[in-house]
Amino acid sequence: MLSTTWNCANHFHRQPGFDALLLSPNVVTHISYALRASLKGHTLASELLAAICMLSVMDGHKAVLAALSDFRIAYDEDFRFEGLLLSLRLPNVDFDDDNDSGIGFGNEEEGVWEARIATMTLINALTNCPENLEDRMLLREEFTRRGLNELIVVSYAYSHTRPHYHFEIGTAIYQSAGRPLDTA
Repeated sequence: MLSTTWNCANHFHRQPGFDALLLSPNVVTHISYALRASLKGHTLASELLAAICMLSVMDGHKAVLAALSDFRIAYDEDFRFEGLLLSLRLPNVDFDDDNDSGIGFGNEEEGVWEARIATMTLINALTNCPENLEDRMLLREEFTRRGLNELIVVSYAYSHTRPHYHFEIGTAIYQSAGRPLDTA
């Protein structure tokens, strides 16, 4: 699966390859399946899906949302984006203890924070790319109902104990994009 995702990335930068990718929703769906692969596969898949959203706001964004809906069915998730949110979840953290346990990626695994950063990049692409404000609000509400805001607070608190600057930037982008503009 990782090699298929990597091959997509190699052809992705050429316009004909990107157009073919958008014409084949199965390819986007198979890229989403790499979210269940290794940390490196998860990171690469998240980055590719985010790029598809951003490079083709209409077709790409729809293709990624459809792929994540297919992912939900294929992996028997209770709700859409469950796997993304689980990848952000920290194990039960005791800041005075080095033993981390629980659900989500471990905190000391190599590449774990890169995977979380890529996940936040994908979430930001999903929630900020639609031109229609109502679509953006609906996606943000869906993520909020699923606990993203709470995961951000916990992850942000934990990331302050270790240098995870890029994760903090990703969460700040998500949080600031959801605020109404000051008209004063």
